[in-house]
Amino acid sequence: MIPAVSAFRIALEDPQTISFIRANFPSPEKYPQISSRRWLSADNSGSRWNIELLEKKLSSFQKKEDLINVVLLEVDTASGKITGRTYFANILMSEYRIYLTRFSGNAVSITF
Repeated sequence: MIPAVSAFRIALEDPQTISFIRANFPSPEKYPQISSRRWLSADNSGSRWNIELLEKKLSSFQKKEDLINVVLLEVDTASGKITGRTYFANILMSEYRIYLTRFSGNAVSITF
């Protein structure tokens, strides 16, 4: 089984993920607020690492809820191949929590 750090590196080196990040995440000079998580999951098809990158958008004065950009990849633990990609640009944090709860089957908290 590949370790979590290897799965994270695979996710960050993925050309589609690089393209999404370049198009939607701000440049490092703007000090973006980014968090990451890794967790292991399994089903009948095998086990996989879930790699998540979240970027909290700067809140406007009038917004009551935060917008986020999301990268969520699934990496097979045996082969190290990416088996699933999900990208969201400018999604409400509450909408992503609902999606992630359905995806993982567990209640989810998101912190920065």
